[in-house]
Amino acid sequence: MFVITPKLATMVNTKARLALSERTHRPAPNSHALLQRYLQHGGLADGDEVASRLRHRVDQPISTLARWIVAREVVVMPCASVLLPLFQFDFTTGRVKPAVAAVLAELRGVFDDRDLASWFATPNALLDATSPMACLDAQGHAVLDTARTDRFIAAG
Repeated sequence: MFVITPKLATMVNTKARLALSERTHRPAPNSHALLQRYLQHGGLADGDEVASRLRHRVDQPISTLARWIVAREVVVMPCASVLLPLFQFDFTTGRVKPAVAAVLAELRGVFDDRDLASWFATPNALLDATSPMACLDAQGHAVLDTARTDRFIAAG
């Protein structure tokens, strides 16, 4: 499913809105290509759609999603509106997939939101030219090792 609406800012608390506005002021490079890659792996949705899907497993899905966004515990695709790639969620448990959480813990200190969105969707030589998002479920450990290597390279 691919949903683009600018409703996220109306559903998250003030702190989350401020954090998002500070991180989304410049256009994402190659955003069309990234959107296409994400469409091939579950698509993207705005915050309303993600909160709606979480509602079945999470008591306060809006607050939970806002907390994840502010803490950078989810991949955010900032463009005209803030979109969330759906590959990262396990909607049966109402959580971010553990492998995604581990990778974000490695990379969020050295990559901004656009870099993270790009990293997950771009083929990586360390993963045999496959994108991390494409092999995350089957090869989570290899993706985490790749994230560690890329963090080391990015940090200098």
